[in-house]
Amino acid sequence: MLELADRHGIRVVLAEMLIDFPEWLIARHPEARIEMANGHKRESEMHVSSFTGGHAVLCLNHIEVRQAAERFLSALARRYRENPALLGYDVWNECTVYSADRLCFCDACQEEFRTWLKAI
Repeated sequence: MLELADRHGIRVVLAEMLIDFPEWLIARHPEARIEMANGHKRESEMHVSSFTGGHAVLCLNHIEVRQAAERFLSALARRYRENPALLGYDVWNECTVYSADRLCFCDACQEEFRTWLKAI
C-alpha cells in the first residue's frame, strides 16, 4: 500500500491503536486482562477498529504486554522508516476515548498510580 501511495505521490500517516491486541497475546497472558472496578476481568471483544477481536482487553501496565507493544512499535518504525511515502506516525490514535468499563484497577495499575502520585 505504501509503494502504491508513493507511485501516486500520496503521503501516508501510519496510525495504530495499542488498545487492540492479537488473540495470541491475550491467550499467552490472561493474567494481564483489564480488571474492572468490580473485580471482573475483561474478555476479548470485537470492535469497528479490531475486526479480529482483542479490543480493550489487556493492561499495558503488565510488563509482558508493555514489552510486546514496544517490540511491535519498534518493528513498525524499522520497517517503514525509509519509505518515501511515509509522512509520519499517529501513535495511539484516539487515546482520549475512555469509558469507565475500560479503566483498569489491577494491582499493576494501582502500583503505577501510587508511583505517579509520589512523583507529583
